[in-house]
Amino acid sequence: MANLKKSVWPVLEKLSESREAAAFRQLAEGRQKLADCERREKRLAELRADYESRYLQAGTGRVQSIADMNMCRGFVDHVDGLQKMLGQQKSNLVYAVESAGQAYADAQREKMKWQHLEERDIAIERSKRVAQEQRATDAMAVARFAYRRMS
Repeated sequence: MANLKKSVWPVLEKLSESREAAAFRQLAEGRQKLADCERREKRLAELRADYESRYLQAGTGRVQSIADMNMCRGFVDHVDGLQKMLGQQKSNLVYAVESAGQAYADAQREKMKWQHLEERDIAIERSKRVAQEQRATDAMAVARFAYRRMS
């Protein structure tokens, strides 16, 4: 039975390590996707600011046509829609990263649990072996004492 326990904990620990590695990969991928989303969000904000400043600069020197104003409004509306979409995507990614972080922490705890159980079983086996050796030594000492008394 003790040999079975010795063989079970390392197997469970290896399974936990693979879960931990998979959770870490998910966490890293999620962080990367979140960083990409933030870069796209920043780029859209820069694009909108650049377009608005160019439009305002061009508008100061001449009267702008209705078509130009409609085109500008349409572009700004399109950028607004993209920014809203990116905001939703970002909130989903933040949730995914938080979930992946929790899964990674859970996998680490599980791995440490199996390590602790293996160490505990080793310590129990060691204490049993020491107690058995002590009993054997005590029995030998009692037998030796009894033999000396008889002689």
